[in-house]
Amino acid sequence: MLKKLYKKYYKSRKTISDEQAKKLRQDIDALKQENELRKKQIEKFTKLSVLEEENSERYKKRIDVHHEFIKSNLFRIEEIEMILLDN
Repeated sequence: MLKKLYKKYYKSRKTISDEQAKKLRQDIDALKQENELRKKQIEKFTKLSVLEEENSERYKKRIDVHHEFIKSNLFRIEEIEMILLDN
């Protein structure tokens, strides 16, 4: 909630150039694409863990790793969006 208010009422200081903003937007797109790939991997590992009971622990560990990467990517996306408010 505070992030939404901050974004809504923030006054830009224009400290980021257009080139930097473009690169940051590309970074956001890359992180979103990576998250989509990881979500597909999670779906695949979930199906495999059901089909192959003997390897389900291994698949669950991989799922956890993918979840951690997704969380870190989402956090980085939020950071970049806050930086882009200065554009």
